[in-house]
Amino acid sequence: MIRAVSIFIFFFLLLEGLKGQGDKRGLELSQSLMIEGQVRCMVLPTLFPTNLSKQNQPFSYWFNKIDRQYGSLRATLQTADIVIAPMLATLSDPPFSGAPRYGVPEDWFRSISSIGITHACLSNATTLRAKSSSVTRRTDILREEGVVPLGLFDSGQADEIHCVIKEVKGLRLALFSFVYPFEDYRGQFGMSGFDVDRFTQFYSEHKDSIDCWIAIPCWKNAQYGSVSSASQKALMNALSSVGFNVVIGYSGNHMQVETMVYDSSGLLLFDVGSALPASVSQTGSGALVEFSIDTATKAFQNPGLIPIYPLLVDQSEESELELMAVFGRDLEVSEYSINLSQDQKNLFESFMNKFRQSKPPMVKEFYYPQTLAIRNDASGAVRLQKGWEVDSTIQSEPRGYGVQFLQLPREIILDTTYYQHLKGYSVFEINGRFHYVLGKNLTLEEAERVLGLLRLKSHEFAQIVQIKGSTLIPTTNTD
Repeated sequence: MIRAVSIFIFFFLLLEGLKGQGDKRGLELSQSLMIEGQVRCMVLPTLFPTNLSKQNQPFSYWFNKIDRQYGSLRATLQTADIVIAPMLATLSDPPFSGAPRYGVPEDWFRSISSIGITHACLSNATTLRAKSSSVTRRTDILREEGVVPLGLFDSGQADEIHCVIKEVKGLRLALFSFVYPFEDYRGQFGMSGFDVDRFTQFYSEHKDSIDCWIAIPCWKNAQYGSVSSASQKALMNALSSVGFNVVIGYSGNHMQVETMVYDSSGLLLFDVGSALPASVSQTGSGALVEFSIDTATKAFQNPGLIPIYPLLVDQSEESELELMAVFGRDLEVSEYSINLSQDQKNLFESFMNKFRQSKPPMVKEFYYPQTLAIRNDASGAVRLQKGWEVDSTIQSEPRGYGVQFLQLPREIILDTTYYQHLKGYSVFEINGRFHYVLGKNLTLEEAERVLGLLRLKSHEFAQIVQIKGSTLIPTTNTD
Protein backbone atom coordinates (compact mmCIF):
# COMPACT_ATOMS: atom_id res chain seq x y z
CA MET A 1 0.00 0.00 0.00
CA ILE A 2 2.72 2.46 0.97
CA ARG A 3 4.63 1.80 -2.26
CA ALA A 4 1.51 2.44 -4.35
CA VAL A 5 0.72 5.67 -2.49
CA SER A 6 4.29 6.86 -2.84
CA ILE A 7 4.36 6.08 -6.55
CA PHE A 8 1.25 8.22 -7.07
CA ILE A 9 2.75 11.10 -5.10
CA PHE A 10 6.05 10.73 -6.94
CA PHE A 11 4.58 10.79 -10.44
CA PHE A 12 2.28 13.71 -9.71
CA LEU A 13 5.02 15.85 -8.28
CA LEU A 14 7.58 14.60 -10.78
CA LEU A 15 5.58 15.94 -13.68
CA GLU A 16 5.11 19.22 -11.84
CA GLY A 17 8.84 19.44 -11.17
CA LEU A 18 9.71 18.80 -14.80
CA LYS A 19 7.92 21.91 -16.03
CA GLY A 20 10.52 24.36 -17.21
CA GLN A 21 13.43 22.07 -16.37
CA GLY A 22 14.86 22.05 -19.86
CA ASP A 23 16.48 18.66 -19.20
CA LYS A 24 14.92 15.78 -21.13
CA ARG A 25 16.69 13.01 -19.25
CA GLY A 26 14.36 13.20 -16.27
CA LEU A 27 11.27 13.23 -18.51
CA GLU A 28 12.46 10.29 -20.57
CA LEU A 29 13.17 8.29 -17.46
CA SER A 30 9.84 9.13 -15.84
CA GLN A 31 8.08 7.78 -18.90
CA SER A 32 10.11 4.56 -18.81
CA LEU A 33 8.91 3.93 -15.26
CA MET A 34 5.41 3.32 -16.58
CA ILE A 35 6.36 0.62 -19.11
CA GLU A 36 4.85 -2.74 -18.26
CA GLY A 37 6.92 -5.90 -18.44
CA GLN A 38 10.03 -4.65 -16.65
CA VAL A 39 11.47 -5.41 -13.24
CA ARG A 40 13.28 -2.31 -12.00
CA CYS A 41 16.17 -2.90 -9.60
CA MET A 42 18.22 -0.39 -7.63
CA VAL A 43 21.36 -0.88 -5.56
CA LEU A 44 22.17 1.90 -3.09
CA PRO A 45 25.60 3.12 -2.08
CA THR A 46 26.73 1.66 1.24
CA LEU A 47 24.72 2.84 4.24
CA PHE A 48 26.28 3.21 7.66
CA PRO A 49 25.47 5.29 10.76
CA THR A 50 26.89 8.80 10.71
CA ASN A 51 26.65 11.94 12.84
CA LEU A 52 24.63 10.23 15.59
CA SER A 53 24.15 10.69 19.31
CA LYS A 54 26.28 8.32 21.38
CA GLN A 55 23.55 7.99 24.01
CA ASN A 56 20.01 6.62 24.14
CA GLN A 57 17.43 8.83 22.46
CA PRO A 58 13.68 8.49 21.83
CA PHE A 59 12.47 6.94 18.59
CA SER A 60 11.60 10.38 17.20
CA TYR A 61 15.29 11.33 17.29
CA TRP A 62 16.37 8.31 15.24
CA PHE A 63 13.55 8.62 12.71
CA ASN A 64 14.14 12.34 12.20
CA LYS A 65 17.87 11.72 11.87
CA ILE A 66 17.33 9.14 9.10
CA ASP A 67 14.58 11.27 7.56
CA ARG A 68 16.90 14.26 7.27
CA GLN A 69 19.83 12.21 6.02
CA TYR A 70 18.09 9.98 3.46
CA GLY A 71 14.57 11.38 3.06
CA SER A 72 15.27 12.96 -0.33
CA LEU A 73 15.90 9.48 -1.78
CA ARG A 74 12.74 7.81 -0.46
CA ALA A 75 10.23 8.76 -3.18
CA THR A 76 12.53 7.48 -5.92
CA LEU A 77 13.43 4.24 -4.13
CA GLN A 78 9.78 3.41 -3.57
CA THR A 79 9.14 3.29 -7.32
CA ALA A 80 11.50 0.32 -7.82
CA ASP A 81 10.60 -3.36 -7.48
CA ILE A 82 13.86 -4.34 -5.77
CA VAL A 83 16.02 -1.98 -3.67
CA ILE A 84 19.21 -3.53 -2.27
CA ALA A 85 21.26 -1.69 0.35
CA PRO A 86 24.76 -2.72 1.44
CA MET A 87 24.67 -1.97 5.17
CA LEU A 88 27.54 -1.51 7.61
CA ALA A 89 25.79 -1.36 10.98
CA THR A 90 25.32 -3.58 13.98
CA LEU A 91 23.07 -3.57 17.02
CA SER A 92 24.78 -2.41 20.22
CA ASP A 93 24.29 -0.77 23.58
CA PRO A 94 25.39 2.82 24.23
CA PRO A 95 27.74 4.51 23.81
CA PHE A 96 26.98 4.14 20.11
CA SER A 97 29.97 4.32 17.81
CA GLY A 98 31.21 4.76 14.28
CA ALA A 99 33.89 2.71 12.55
CA PRO A 100 34.78 -0.08 12.81
CA ARG A 101 31.70 -1.45 14.62
CA TYR A 102 29.08 1.12 13.60
CA GLY A 103 26.99 0.29 16.65
CA VAL A 104 23.45 1.67 16.81
CA PRO A 105 20.18 0.95 18.67
CA GLU A 106 17.16 -0.95 17.37
CA ASP A 107 15.38 2.27 16.39
CA TRP A 108 18.09 3.11 13.85
CA PHE A 109 17.33 -0.11 11.96
CA ARG A 110 13.58 0.50 12.19
CA SER A 111 14.06 4.01 10.83
CA ILE A 112 16.44 3.12 7.99
CA SER A 113 13.94 0.51 6.79
CA SER A 114 11.47 3.31 6.04
CA ILE A 115 13.41 4.78 3.10
CA GLY A 116 12.28 2.04 0.72
CA ILE A 117 14.85 -0.76 1.12
CA THR A 118 13.66 -4.27 0.26
CA HIS A 119 16.92 -6.19 0.89
CA ALA A 120 19.96 -5.46 3.11
CA CYS A 121 23.45 -6.91 2.55
CA LEU A 122 24.87 -7.86 5.96
CA SER A 123 27.78 -10.16 5.16
CA ASN A 124 30.64 -7.82 6.08
CA ALA A 125 33.05 -6.79 8.84
CA THR A 126 30.36 -5.34 11.14
CA THR A 127 28.83 -8.80 11.50
CA LEU A 128 32.20 -10.33 12.35
CA ARG A 129 32.72 -7.74 15.11
CA ALA A 130 29.24 -8.11 16.63
CA LYS A 131 27.86 -10.32 19.35
CA SER A 132 25.90 -13.34 18.17
CA SER A 133 22.77 -12.13 19.96
CA SER A 134 23.09 -8.73 18.27
CA VAL A 135 23.33 -10.32 14.83
CA THR A 136 20.19 -12.35 15.47
CA ARG A 137 18.23 -9.41 16.85
CA ARG A 138 19.26 -7.14 13.96
CA THR A 139 17.97 -9.75 11.50
CA ASP A 140 14.67 -10.02 13.38
CA ILE A 141 14.13 -6.24 13.39
CA LEU A 142 14.78 -5.87 9.68
CA ARG A 143 12.39 -8.70 8.87
CA GLU A 144 9.73 -7.16 11.09
CA GLU A 145 10.03 -3.98 9.03
CA GLY A 146 9.79 -5.82 5.71
CA VAL A 147 13.51 -5.86 4.81
CA VAL A 148 15.00 -9.21 3.74
CA PRO A 149 18.57 -9.81 5.03
CA LEU A 150 21.13 -11.08 2.51
CA GLY A 151 24.36 -12.90 3.28
CA LEU A 152 23.53 -14.58 6.60
CA PHE A 153 22.58 -18.20 7.21
CA ASP A 154 19.62 -19.23 9.29
CA SER A 155 20.14 -21.89 11.94
CA GLY A 156 18.79 -24.66 9.69
CA GLN A 157 21.04 -23.98 6.69
CA ALA A 158 24.25 -25.65 7.80
CA ASP A 159 24.77 -27.61 4.60
CA GLU A 160 23.20 -25.19 2.14
CA ILE A 161 24.40 -22.21 0.17
CA HIS A 162 22.90 -18.91 1.22
CA CYS A 163 20.53 -17.56 -1.39
CA VAL A 164 17.33 -15.51 -1.36
CA ILE A 165 15.03 -16.26 -4.29
CA LYS A 166 12.60 -13.48 -5.11
CA GLU A 167 9.88 -13.70 -7.74
CA VAL A 168 8.77 -10.38 -9.25
CA LYS A 169 6.33 -10.07 -12.16
CA GLY A 170 7.00 -13.67 -13.11
CA LEU A 171 10.80 -13.32 -13.03
CA ARG A 172 12.76 -15.41 -10.52
CA LEU A 173 15.80 -13.61 -9.14
CA ALA A 174 18.51 -15.34 -7.09
CA LEU A 175 20.10 -12.81 -4.69
CA PHE A 176 23.47 -13.42 -3.04
CA SER A 177 25.70 -11.36 -0.78
CA PHE A 178 29.02 -12.56 0.63
CA VAL A 179 32.55 -11.52 1.50
CA TYR A 180 34.88 -12.12 -1.43
CA PRO A 181 37.44 -13.56 -1.59
CA PHE A 182 36.56 -15.50 1.56
CA GLU A 183 36.45 -19.25 1.06
CA ASP A 184 34.82 -20.17 4.36
CA TYR A 185 31.32 -20.42 2.95
CA ARG A 186 29.78 -20.44 6.44
CA GLY A 187 31.83 -18.16 8.63
CA GLN A 188 31.29 -16.64 12.05
CA PHE A 189 27.59 -16.14 12.94
CA GLY A 190 26.64 -17.82 9.67
CA MET A 191 28.17 -15.02 7.61
CA SER A 192 28.39 -16.06 4.01
CA GLY A 193 31.65 -16.40 2.18
CA PHE A 194 31.92 -17.84 -1.31
CA ASP A 195 32.72 -21.43 -2.15
CA VAL A 196 33.10 -22.01 -5.89
CA ASP A 197 32.34 -25.74 -5.77
CA ARG A 198 29.20 -25.33 -3.69
CA PHE A 199 27.93 -22.49 -5.86
CA THR A 200 28.66 -24.42 -9.07
CA GLN A 201 26.60 -27.33 -7.81
CA PHE A 202 23.78 -25.03 -6.67
CA TYR A 203 23.84 -23.21 -10.02
CA SER A 204 23.65 -26.42 -12.05
CA GLU A 205 20.66 -27.60 -10.00
CA HIS A 206 18.69 -24.35 -10.30
CA LYS A 207 19.81 -22.62 -13.50
CA ASP A 208 16.70 -23.66 -15.41
CA SER A 209 14.36 -22.14 -12.81
CA ILE A 210 16.26 -18.87 -12.16
CA ASP A 211 16.08 -15.98 -14.64
CA CYS A 212 18.74 -13.73 -13.12
CA TRP A 213 21.66 -14.36 -10.74
CA ILE A 214 22.63 -11.28 -8.71
CA ALA A 215 25.70 -10.98 -6.45
CA ILE A 216 26.39 -8.04 -4.12
CA PRO A 217 29.84 -8.94 -2.75
CA CYS A 218 31.70 -7.10 -0.02
CA TRP A 219 35.23 -6.88 -1.40
CA LYS A 220 37.57 -8.06 1.32
CA ASN A 221 40.71 -6.52 -0.18
CA ALA A 222 39.11 -3.16 -1.04
CA GLN A 223 38.58 -2.34 2.64
CA TYR A 224 42.30 -1.80 3.09
CA GLY A 225 43.10 0.46 0.15
CA SER A 226 42.53 1.07 -3.53
CA VAL A 227 42.30 -1.80 -5.98
CA SER A 228 43.81 -1.47 -9.45
CA SER A 229 41.57 -1.51 -12.51
CA ALA A 230 43.04 -4.83 -13.60
CA SER A 231 42.29 -6.38 -10.20
CA GLN A 232 38.77 -4.95 -10.23
CA LYS A 233 38.07 -6.57 -13.58
CA ALA A 234 39.59 -9.86 -12.45
CA LEU A 235 37.43 -10.00 -9.31
CA MET A 236 34.22 -9.17 -11.17
CA ASN A 237 34.98 -11.53 -14.04
CA ALA A 238 35.70 -14.36 -11.61
CA LEU A 239 32.13 -14.13 -10.33
CA SER A 240 30.63 -13.50 -13.74
CA SER A 241 32.34 -16.58 -15.16
CA VAL A 242 30.61 -18.93 -12.71
CA GLY A 243 27.12 -17.73 -13.64
CA PHE A 244 26.27 -14.35 -12.08
CA ASN A 245 24.49 -11.93 -14.43
CA VAL A 246 24.89 -8.98 -12.06
CA VAL A 247 27.90 -8.25 -9.86
CA ILE A 248 27.72 -4.96 -7.92
CA GLY A 249 30.29 -4.72 -5.14
CA TYR A 250 30.88 -2.53 -2.12
CA SER A 251 33.51 -1.84 0.51
CA GLY A 252 32.31 1.30 2.31
CA ASN A 253 34.86 3.48 0.51
CA HIS A 254 34.63 5.88 -2.42
CA MET A 255 32.81 4.73 -5.52
CA GLN A 256 34.75 3.13 -8.35
CA VAL A 257 32.70 3.01 -11.55
CA GLU A 258 35.49 3.27 -14.11
CA THR A 259 35.44 -0.46 -14.86
CA MET A 260 31.65 -0.76 -15.10
CA VAL A 261 30.49 -2.86 -18.07
CA TYR A 262 27.13 -4.13 -19.22
CA ASP A 263 25.29 -5.71 -22.12
CA SER A 264 21.92 -7.36 -22.61
CA SER A 265 23.03 -10.37 -20.54
CA GLY A 266 24.35 -8.63 -17.43
CA LEU A 267 26.07 -5.83 -15.55
CA LEU A 268 29.33 -5.54 -13.57
CA LEU A 269 30.29 -2.63 -11.28
CA PHE A 270 33.08 -2.72 -8.72
CA ASP A 271 32.12 -0.31 -5.90
CA VAL A 272 29.01 1.81 -5.32
CA GLY A 273 30.82 3.90 -2.68
CA SER A 274 29.00 5.33 0.33
CA ALA A 275 25.83 7.41 0.52
CA LEU A 276 27.21 9.58 3.35
CA PRO A 277 30.68 9.87 4.91
CA ALA A 278 31.42 8.70 8.43
CA SER A 279 31.26 12.24 9.88
CA VAL A 280 30.50 15.84 8.92
CA SER A 281 34.24 16.54 8.73
CA GLN A 282 34.81 14.03 5.93
CA THR A 283 33.85 13.82 2.29
CA GLY A 284 32.21 10.88 0.62
CA SER A 285 30.95 9.79 -2.75
CA GLY A 286 28.53 7.22 -4.01
CA ALA A 287 26.20 6.30 -6.81
CA LEU A 288 22.85 4.56 -6.95
CA VAL A 289 22.84 1.84 -9.62
CA GLU A 290 19.66 1.14 -11.56
CA PHE A 291 18.85 -1.48 -14.18
CA SER A 292 15.75 -3.14 -15.57
CA ILE A 293 15.08 -6.70 -16.71
CA ASP A 294 12.57 -7.40 -19.46
CA THR A 295 10.10 -9.99 -18.19
CA ALA A 296 9.62 -11.52 -21.64
CA THR A 297 13.14 -11.60 -23.12
CA LYS A 298 15.07 -11.60 -19.78
CA ALA A 299 17.35 -8.97 -21.34
CA PHE A 300 18.95 -6.21 -19.28
CA GLN A 301 17.78 -2.72 -20.17
CA ASN A 302 18.28 0.92 -19.15
CA PRO A 303 21.32 0.57 -16.86
CA GLY A 304 22.39 3.84 -15.33
CA LEU A 305 23.91 5.66 -12.36
CA ILE A 306 22.58 8.41 -10.12
CA PRO A 307 25.38 10.25 -8.26
CA ILE A 308 24.57 11.00 -4.62
CA TYR A 309 26.24 13.94 -2.90
CA PRO A 310 26.60 14.41 0.90
CA LEU A 311 25.29 17.95 1.35
CA LEU A 312 26.27 19.66 4.62
CA VAL A 313 23.33 21.69 5.93
CA ASP A 314 22.47 23.77 8.98
CA GLN A 315 19.31 22.24 10.43
CA SER A 316 18.38 24.45 13.36
CA GLU A 317 18.75 27.74 15.15
CA GLU A 318 21.31 26.01 17.35
CA SER A 319 23.44 25.57 14.20
CA GLU A 320 23.34 21.78 14.26
CA LEU A 321 25.23 20.55 11.23
CA GLU A 322 23.74 17.63 9.36
CA LEU A 323 24.60 15.58 6.30
CA MET A 324 21.90 15.04 3.69
CA ALA A 325 22.15 12.55 0.82
CA VAL A 326 20.99 14.45 -2.27
CA PHE A 327 20.87 13.42 -5.91
CA GLY A 328 23.76 15.23 -7.56
CA ARG A 329 21.73 16.70 -10.40
CA ASP A 330 19.35 18.31 -7.89
CA LEU A 331 22.20 20.49 -6.69
CA GLU A 332 22.59 21.79 -10.23
CA VAL A 333 19.00 22.58 -11.11
CA SER A 334 16.60 22.37 -8.15
CA GLU A 335 15.78 24.27 -4.98
CA TYR A 336 18.43 22.28 -3.11
CA SER A 337 21.00 24.41 -4.94
CA ILE A 338 19.73 27.66 -3.41
CA ASN A 339 22.26 29.61 -1.37
CA LEU A 340 25.09 27.08 -1.35
CA SER A 341 28.28 28.56 0.04
CA GLN A 342 31.19 28.93 -2.35
CA ASP A 343 33.05 26.13 -0.57
CA GLN A 344 30.06 23.82 -0.99
CA LYS A 345 29.77 24.76 -4.66
CA ASN A 346 33.45 24.05 -5.27
CA LEU A 347 33.34 20.67 -3.53
CA PHE A 348 30.15 19.68 -5.31
CA GLU A 349 31.41 20.72 -8.75
CA SER A 350 34.59 18.74 -8.16
CA PHE A 351 32.52 15.69 -7.18
CA MET A 352 30.29 15.88 -10.26
CA ASN A 353 33.22 16.48 -12.60
CA LYS A 354 35.04 13.46 -11.21
CA PHE A 355 31.92 11.31 -11.48
CA ARG A 356 31.24 12.28 -15.09
CA GLN A 357 34.86 11.82 -16.11
CA SER A 358 35.15 8.39 -14.49
CA LYS A 359 31.76 7.08 -15.63
CA PRO A 360 32.08 5.00 -18.82
CA PRO A 361 30.61 6.98 -21.75
CA MET A 362 28.00 4.34 -22.59
CA VAL A 363 26.57 4.44 -19.04
CA LYS A 364 23.71 6.89 -18.61
CA GLU A 365 23.44 9.40 -15.78
CA PHE A 366 19.86 9.19 -14.58
CA TYR A 367 17.96 12.01 -12.95
CA TYR A 368 14.72 11.94 -10.98
CA PRO A 369 13.76 15.55 -10.17
CA GLN A 370 13.21 16.03 -6.45
CA THR A 371 11.68 18.82 -4.42
CA LEU A 372 11.24 19.34 -0.71
CA ALA A 373 7.51 18.83 -1.26
CA ILE A 374 8.13 15.39 -2.79
CA ARG A 375 10.35 14.46 0.14
CA ASN A 376 7.82 15.68 2.70
CA ASP A 377 4.93 13.79 1.09
CA ALA A 378 6.92 10.55 0.97
CA SER A 379 7.95 11.00 4.61
CA GLY A 380 4.37 11.66 5.68
CA ALA A 381 3.09 8.64 3.76
CA VAL A 382 5.52 6.21 5.39
CA ARG A 383 4.82 7.57 8.89
CA LEU A 384 1.09 7.20 8.28
CA GLN A 385 1.47 3.67 6.92
CA LYS A 386 3.63 2.52 9.84
CA GLY A 387 1.61 4.36 12.47
CA TRP A 388 4.62 6.34 13.68
CA GLU A 389 3.43 9.50 15.41
CA VAL A 390 6.58 11.53 14.90
CA ASP A 391 6.78 15.27 14.32
CA SER A 392 8.89 15.59 11.20
CA THR A 393 11.72 18.11 11.30
CA ILE A 394 11.84 18.44 7.52
CA GLN A 395 11.40 22.04 6.47
CA SER A 396 9.17 22.59 3.47
CA GLU A 397 11.15 25.66 2.42
CA PRO A 398 14.75 26.81 2.72
CA ARG A 399 15.33 28.57 6.04
CA GLY A 400 17.97 30.81 7.54
CA TYR A 401 16.41 34.21 6.81
CA GLY A 402 15.91 37.19 9.13
CA VAL A 403 15.06 40.88 8.85
CA GLN A 404 17.69 43.49 9.69
CA PHE A 405 16.00 46.59 11.07
CA LEU A 406 18.89 48.58 12.56
CA GLN A 407 22.65 49.08 12.12
CA LEU A 408 24.79 51.05 14.58
CA PRO A 409 28.50 51.75 15.24
CA ARG A 410 28.05 50.63 18.87
CA GLU A 411 25.81 48.16 20.64
CA ILE A 412 22.83 49.34 22.66
CA ILE A 413 20.13 47.43 24.51
CA LEU A 414 16.66 47.87 23.04
CA ASP A 415 13.69 48.14 25.38
CA THR A 416 11.46 45.32 24.14
CA THR A 417 8.93 46.11 26.86
CA TYR A 418 8.19 49.27 24.92
CA TYR A 419 9.15 47.99 21.45
CA GLN A 420 7.27 44.74 21.83
CA HIS A 421 7.36 44.01 18.10
CA LEU A 422 11.17 43.61 18.41
CA LYS A 423 11.10 40.86 21.04
CA GLY A 424 13.59 38.08 20.27
CA TYR A 425 15.95 40.23 18.20
CA SER A 426 19.59 39.22 17.68
CA VAL A 427 22.74 41.31 17.28
CA PHE A 428 25.56 40.48 14.85
CA GLU A 429 28.87 42.33 15.01
CA ILE A 430 30.45 42.54 11.55
CA ASN A 431 33.47 44.73 10.79
CA GLY A 432 32.95 46.86 13.87
CA ARG A 433 29.27 47.58 13.27
CA PHE A 434 26.28 46.08 15.07
CA HIS A 435 23.43 44.65 13.00
CA TYR A 436 20.05 44.14 14.68
CA VAL A 437 18.05 41.26 13.19
CA LEU A 438 14.60 39.89 13.95
CA GLY A 439 14.32 36.16 13.31
CA LYS A 440 17.21 33.83 12.50
CA ASN A 441 15.69 30.73 10.95
CA LEU A 442 12.73 32.00 8.95
CA THR A 443 11.61 30.89 5.52
CA LEU A 444 11.73 33.57 2.85
CA GLU A 445 7.93 33.86 2.96
CA GLU A 446 7.98 34.31 6.74
CA ALA A 447 10.73 36.92 6.45
CA GLU A 448 8.69 38.87 3.90
CA ARG A 449 5.76 39.02 6.34
CA VAL A 450 8.04 40.24 9.14
CA LEU A 451 9.51 42.85 6.77
CA GLY A 452 6.03 44.15 5.99
CA LEU A 453 5.16 44.46 9.69
CA LEU A 454 8.41 46.28 10.51
CA ARG A 455 7.92 48.78 7.71
CA LEU A 456 4.44 49.47 9.05
CA LYS A 457 6.20 50.32 12.33
CA SER A 458 8.33 52.93 10.50
CA HIS A 459 11.41 50.73 10.03
CA GLU A 460 11.65 51.96 6.44
CA PHE A 461 15.26 50.77 6.00
CA ALA A 462 14.56 47.21 7.14
CA GLN A 463 15.71 44.49 4.76
CA ILE A 464 15.68 40.70 4.52
CA VAL A 465 19.04 39.06 5.09
CA GLN A 466 20.20 35.49 4.90
CA ILE A 467 22.21 34.34 7.90
CA LYS A 468 25.31 32.28 7.13
CA GLY A 469 27.10 31.67 10.41
CA SER A 470 28.21 35.15 11.50
CA THR A 471 27.64 36.69 8.05
CA LEU A 472 24.54 38.50 6.81
CA ILE A 473 23.73 38.45 3.10
CA PRO A 474 21.16 41.09 1.99
CA THR A 475 18.39 39.66 -0.21
CA THR A 476 16.06 42.69 -0.57
CA ASN A 477 16.44 46.33 -1.44
CA THR A 478 15.88 48.96 1.23
CA ASP A 479 13.69 51.12 -0.96
